[in-house]
Amino acid sequence: MKPIPGSVEQFTGIYNTDLIGAPSLASVYDQFVKFTEGCILVTHAGYEFDLPLLKNECKRSNLSMISALCVDTKALFSYLHPEIEDIIWTDYLIKHYNINDKDLKRHDALGDSILIARIFLRILEDLQLRNIEDVDFAKPVIVKRFQIKPLV
Repeated sequence: MKPIPGSVEQFTGIYNTDLIGAPSLASVYDQFVKFTEGCILVTHAGYEFDLPLLKNECKRSNLSMISALCVDTKALFSYLHPEIEDIIWTDYLIKHYNINDKDLKRHDALGDSILIARIFLRILEDLQLRNIEDVDFAKPVIVKRFQIKPLV
């Protein structure tokens, strides 16, 4: 296993010591595939980070990539708000939609899942207010990538 760089530990709050005794992807992947079967996965920047990482890990472990459909909050928000030129990161959406996250642990699987669900529900409300029933990504959507600022 490759160690987590110190800057990533500081940013995410996930430390190498947290991974001691963690199961391998290969040993839990079938459970994950069954868990997601028939579901649409909701991500935030999943096409940038999570899905490529999962695809690479599946390839390394000789596992089939999940076939579940994925919807991304960053892409949906950018679709709804092409006029916004800011980088659409999680904290931006929390502020934009005035979402309470004080009861959640950030950079934690459960906490982040609940937070992304709250954001997704607000985006669905946004779609409903605009009477948008179908999202068509046939036209390019410009999504600015997240930039990590150097820690000083």
